[in-house]
Amino acid sequence: MTAATSVKTQYEAVIGLETHCQLSTNTKIFSSSSTEFGNAPNTNIDPICMGMPGVLPVLNQKVSLTASNISIPICQKIIKFLSSICRSLLTVQ
Repeated sequence: MTAATSVKTQYEAVIGLETHCQLSTNTKIFSSSSTEFGNAPNTNIDPICMGMPGVLPVLNQKVSLTASNISIPICQKIIKFLSSICRSLLTVQ
């Protein structure tokens, strides 16, 4: 067995997908600071945004529900697409 063959069998390629989106909420995800566009710099902040010691963030419920409602159909479409690719690859080989 050559070195190249042992490397191919030793490692498995794992590909991840990271997505970002902007939700239309009035406050930030972990604080009650406004998300209004166009304000002067550093005006839409509070101790949570600044990372002050002793403050704990609280998850914005609207952000959580909106993200969940968006992600479920997207994940279903991705799974359906990937399963169709896997089926086509299995029939070719």
